[in-house]
Amino acid sequence: MSKAKNIKLLSAGFLAGTIFCSGVVYAASSIKVDFLPLKYYFDGEQKTTSKPGFIYNGTVYVPLRFFSESLSKEVEWDQKTLSIYVGKKPALTKKVDEDGDGLNSQDEIEKYHTDPTLKDTDGDGIDDGIEIEMNLNPNNKDSDNNGIEDGEEIGVHELKLSNSSNVKGSFYIKNKYINHSVVLREDMQYLNDVKSLGAISNPITVEIRGPYEKFQLEFKGYSDAKVYQFDTINKTKELVPNQQYDSNGDKIVFEIENPSDKYTFFLVK
Repeated sequence: MSKAKNIKLLSAGFLAGTIFCSGVVYAASSIKVDFLPLKYYFDGEQKTTSKPGFIYNGTVYVPLRFFSESLSKEVEWDQKTLSIYVGKKPALTKKVDEDGDGLNSQDEIEKYHTDPTLKDTDGDGIDDGIEIEMNLNPNNKDSDNNGIEDGEEIGVHELKLSNSSNVKGSFYIKNKYINHSVVLREDMQYLNDVKSLGAISNPITVEIRGPYEKFQLEFKGYSDAKVYQFDTINKTKELVPNQQYDSNGDKIVFEIENPSDKYTFFLVK
C-alpha cells in the first residue's frame, strides 16, 4: 500500500498526537518518521503551515497549534504541569477544600502549587494549610534547609508559676510548627483535697494541648519533700516516679514523657 493510500485511509480519523506548541516536543526516545507534504483543508479552504506532519506506526500526526487555531481554538501550553489546553480551560470548581488541609483547591493549584488531593504535599507530617500559616514551604520537607524535616523540628517552652519563682516548667514540643499550648498554674479548687492528703504546697496544675515530647518540672526550696500527682477523680495521690533532688540548685526535678491533657501535683514531707 502506497503512502498516499495510507494517508487517505487514515484521514477520517485524524489524531493530533505529537504536539508542536511553542517549539516544545517531549519524547521518551528517538523515533523514525516519514515527513509528508500534507495539505490541510478547513471547510473547503486550504491553509498552510511551515510545520510538517508525519506518519509514525501507521498514524498521521499533525501540528496541534496550527490545527486548533485553524478551527478558531486557542492553544495554551503549561510547562509546570505539562498540560496543553485547546479552547477553554477546564472550570476550576475549586473553592472547596478537597483534601481537608485548610486550603481551597483553586489556591493550591494556582497560588501554592501544592497537590489539592493531598493534605501533606511534601510528606513532612504537617498539613499544607498549617505550613502556609507558619510561613513554611509546603513543597519542601526542610523549609529552612537545616537538615531537619519540618515535621521533626523541636522547640522548648519555659514557664514559671505566675506568683512564684519556686516552680518552673520546661515543655519540649514535638513539632514547633503544629498548634500547641501549655498552662502552668496554682489550682486552688483542689486545695482542701490535697491538704487532707498531707500537702505542704498549693496544688500545681499543668494543662497540655498539642504534641509535646515531654515536660520537666522543678520545685525549688523543698529539700525534704516529695512530689505527688493528685487524682482529681478519686481524690487520691501517687508518688511521681524518678524524681531527683538537685542539691546544687536546691530543687526537686522530674519529667513526664509523652504528656497529654491535665496533671495536678503537690508536695508532701
